[in-house]
Amino acid sequence: PRAVTALSDAYLALGRSEEAAAMLARELKIARGPRKLEVQKRLGILKQDVLGDPAGALELLGPAVTADPADDDLRRRFVELSLALEQPHEAARLLGRALQATSDPEVRARIGAILGIVYLTAGDVRRAQAEFESVVEAGVDESAVLVSASSLVDVFAEAGEARKLADVLEVVVRLEPPGEARVAAARRFAQVCDEIGDPVRGTPAWEALIDSEWEDEALERLEVLHDRAGHQEKLAEVLERREIGRASCRERVYHPV
Repeated sequence: PRAVTALSDAYLALGRSEEAAAMLARELKIARGPRKLEVQKRLGILKQDVLGDPAGALELLGPAVTADPADDDLRRRFVELSLALEQPHEAARLLGRALQATSDPEVRARIGAILGIVYLTAGDVRRAQAEFESVVEAGVDESAVLVSASSLVDVFAEAGEARKLADVLEVVVRLEPPGEARVAAARRFAQVCDEIGDPVRGTPAWEALIDSEWEDEALERLEVLHDRAGHQEKLAEVLERREIGRASCRERVYHPV
């Protein structure tokens, strides 16, 4: 066993993929415990990345995912392979087993988010929604919550559930980093709040639109919202920013470049 291990490691280090795969396959028959799991991972990744054997890789990576549910890269590889080979139902089954195999809340959240995506790909919207909602409700891993909330946006929009749509858009606006995706979510959140007759709830959305092309409209709406709510400090900040904007416009008019 030690000789086979040394040879597989040496062949991998030398980039001799065929020989490495042969040694890893031989080692897999005799390895035990953590080393067997490591060999499964190595051989599966080698088959996927180098040897062009996605089916063989999937056969190895599936059991490894359930044995080591906390390995995010391994899980991502497994799901990508499963979907590429049009096996979403098998992927969902194994991810479900991985979910049951761990009690770590953050790992469970990350598995739940990707399991929801697999269910959506398989056309099972009901189960996908249940997984996404569970992740959002737990709120223990921001990346998983953001993926789940973003996925639920399409689910609730398609179902015409405006209030639930507002709930998940609020989460997306809170967690999405600054950029086009956050601006788009904020615009949509503000519009949905107006549609359901709750414009005050859209305050975070308008705040997220400051420093975007929608800033003028956002400041105008925020002035009204803060004034009605009696938020004097925030109102003063909005008025000051609007005045700075007007001064900048006057500067451009009087001193064109």
